[in-house]
Amino acid sequence: MGMPARSPVALARAVLPAVLCLALGVAPPAARAAGSGGDDARLAAAVDAYVQAERRLARIPGVAVGVCTPDRVRLLRGWGTADATGDPVTPDTRFMIGSVAKTFTALAVMTLVEAGRVDLDAPVVRWVPGFRVADPVASARVTVRQLLNHTSGLPGSAGFLRVDEEDRGEGATARFLDALAGVRLVSAPGAAFHYSNANYVVLGEVVRAASGVPYGRFLAARVFGPLGMARTAASAAWLAPPDGAQGHQYWAGVPLPAIAMPFNRAYVPVGLQVSTARDLLRYAQELLRAGAGAGRLVSAETVRRLQTPTVAMPETRERYALGWVVRDITGVRVVSHVGVLPQYRASVILVPEGPWAVVALMNASTALLDARLQELPDGVVSLVAGRPPRRRAQHRLDLAVAGGLPLAGALELVAAARFLRRRRVWRRCPERRPAGRGAAVRHVWLPLAAWAAGAAALIALPRAAFGTPFRVVFVFQPDLASLLAAMTAFALLWGAARGWLAWRALRVAVAPVAGRVAEAA
Repeated sequence: MGMPARSPVALARAVLPAVLCLALGVAPPAARAAGSGGDDARLAAAVDAYVQAERRLARIPGVAVGVCTPDRVRLLRGWGTADATGDPVTPDTRFMIGSVAKTFTALAVMTLVEAGRVDLDAPVVRWVPGFRVADPVASARVTVRQLLNHTSGLPGSAGFLRVDEEDRGEGATARFLDALAGVRLVSAPGAAFHYSNANYVVLGEVVRAASGVPYGRFLAARVFGPLGMARTAASAAWLAPPDGAQGHQYWAGVPLPAIAMPFNRAYVPVGLQVSTARDLLRYAQELLRAGAGAGRLVSAETVRRLQTPTVAMPETRERYALGWVVRDITGVRVVSHVGVLPQYRASVILVPEGPWAVVALMNASTALLDARLQELPDGVVSLVAGRPPRRRAQHRLDLAVAGGLPLAGALELVAAARFLRRRRVWRRCPERRPAGRGAAVRHVWLPLAAWAAGAAALIALPRAAFGTPFRVVFVFQPDLASLLAAMTAFALLWGAARGWLAWRALRVAVAPVAGRVAEAA
């Protein structure tokens, strides 16, 4: 697929300054710590043209984007609508931020490390005695650092325990830990990377235990308050009109307003938090300043530890640090984290060598087009760096599932239609009905087994393809889950109905033959 349509003037304004500067041997204006007003105007025009094109291409209802240096906001604005009433997205519109909240959790843990209240290499049971998995020996070996960089051995599926259950009570995390007790580790602690939300549920408890105050209150006092992030909260309760953006889920490629996902309080440290583009820029600026030794929350050494890669992420060129992903965008080294929820997407992307940062929020999401939607914030990073955005390849498994399921559903209907046509022929032309001992095997039992096997494969598909049970797919990808449920039900019901219809037809065919045999005797 080609690049989205942008005006030649906007594209030239975004790219030519960088080319000329490189030719002269100086830094591109977009990469300087503080650009001129003219630079900002050109950047704003290029980003506006790009975001508008990407919004149309991906049908994103609303977007907010910000660009900053440590001491200045270069761009901050919204595009599109926040809700069905047509209210515009602004820099102060609240969105859910998904796993961007993991960076808050990691920062909270590291402030406690600086204070001497947490030891990264100590077993997590020191602070969370209720933490346990199926193997008691392994439970005692998992460290705080292994939770931070997803090397605890907890499987990805453990990160969806009870995610589809409404649980706003204070005991939600304790109930999550009870469910976690039956989980088996997929690797020894510290041996391999396995991204799992469960790690950060447990870290939320570490923050509470080590600080002596609830997780959300700790963040409000130690992070959000000092940075002036007045519209950010470790709770989804703030996401309400008129300030909150309405989330959308894609149904066959069309974003539709979605009902709120179940709120399970255990997942607040993982991703059930709200923020705005303006607040996230304040957060990004603090991290950029802190990295240079001028921060208010943590030291430069702590920022370095947070952003230093610790483990490779399988099947990608990305590496995980402590709550952050280190990767490359069109040749620019970035430290970032993406937040993906059923109805929202968020990105915070730091360029420490710039130093500058990009934040982006969207009120629509779909797991099957994850890479496609990530092109918008990544493309803004490229524009700021004076480089043309790059089209990302969608994961082949996602495309296979997205295209394969409708095809399989169509084949189900074709197979059913073929049998019904064959049965009509049998009824009109009795001499063409199959007979003999093998007829029942070929036309009843083997097809019945095939339809049953197909239904079983459909039931197993969510866990095999995504590592999650069917009910979780309903939360994150309702269109795919609905199709999957319909196909499974059809396979079971039609398989049984087909077997009964074929059996009746064969019995009618066998009866005259048996009568003739009796007369001959």
